[in-house]
Amino acid sequence: MRKTWDLVYITGGSSGIGYAIAQQVLSEGSAVVLFARDQQRLSQAAAQLCSAADEARVHTMTMDVASQDDVLRRTAEAIRLYGAPDLLINSAGWLILITSSSCPSKSSHRRSPSICLVLPQ
Repeated sequence: MRKTWDLVYITGGSSGIGYAIAQQVLSEGSAVVLFARDQQRLSQAAAQLCSAADEARVHTMTMDVASQDDVLRRTAEAIRLYGAPDLLINSAGWLILITSSSCPSKSSHRRSPSICLVLPQ
């Protein structure tokens, strides 16, 4: 298959739908950064993905998407380390929507899978 995106960020990437998406985009030649809360599960997922893909294309970073501060800090760190994503897929259970014009209160959580892109200005 043809590579569509150079770099894909995936929250909830250590299992379930997020992990399956990582398998697919890796098979198409993309690099991935997997985000999840549990470092051990992230490490296990990365090891499994690296068995089928080039290790240099699989990166992990812990992040709690229910924490606005963590999302902003870890996203900025990932961009610094790996570059800005071509695509970000939120497959985590919680989501904080952040726009460039306003940030939600800590009570503005949504419980549904969706796509969200958070990039620092």
